[in-house]
Amino acid sequence: MSMILELDAGNTCLKWRIKSSDQMSLKSGVGFKTLSKNNLETITECRLAVVGSHSNPELQSVLSGLRDQCKIIEAKTLSNWRGLVNSYSDPNRMGVDRWLAMMGAWSAEQGTHLIIDSGTAFKADIIDQSGMHLGGYILPSQDMQRDALLKKTDKVIYQKENAAQFQIAPGQSTEACIDNGINLSQLAFAEYLIATHSASRLWLTGGNVRWLAEQLNRVNAVTSDLVLDGLSAYCNKCDDLCD
Repeated sequence: MSMILELDAGNTCLKWRIKSSDQMSLKSGVGFKTLSKNNLETITECRLAVVGSHSNPELQSVLSGLRDQCKIIEAKTLSNWRGLVNSYSDPNRMGVDRWLAMMGAWSAEQGTHLIIDSGTAFKADIIDQSGMHLGGYILPSQDMQRDALLKKTDKVIYQKENAAQFQIAPGQSTEACIDNGINLSQLAFAEYLIATHSASRLWLTGGNVRWLAEQLNRVNAVTSDLVLDGLSAYCNKCDDLCD
């Protein structure tokens, strides 16, 4: 039985999944350190999505050990796929993670989709009933917004040990005022998108999405593997791309 390794190499972390040739998921994890040599010894095909740097030494260490033993397929952003149409005039300018997330959603159900990804950046993409990508949004993450604010306001003293994550009540300390304001802005943005774009499927993904799902009362919309699901679809249903 062949063993398939799927890698989602983002800006700040790696997600991986090992599947059998019959598409059964056997193991998964987050981070390079969780990928042991025992995991890699049986791999016969590696599927790869890279958003961060290709020169990441940990990523290169994993790939160098695989190049001589298996085929490595790296996903690229496409202009269209099985009725899903990219809105970008130059698809190469769209991060492959966004495209694969849309492919993952579209392969699960052909209909209207709203995908919200709260990770290193806060992203959203919208697909209509016909498969047309209507466009999307990219915002700074919580950490990026906080860092930008503190960099430009020398007199604001932020003590990390006083911070309370994932609250939206009015802050009663500088830390809470900053963090809760950022959280509220992202929640309001998500609520606006949900109210404005009536989608048959709402997808919430990304490393920081759990708190958003709880605030929206949409925990059943959370998925951790949407990009990897899109990577599977890219290779399983696009044989001409994987030769």
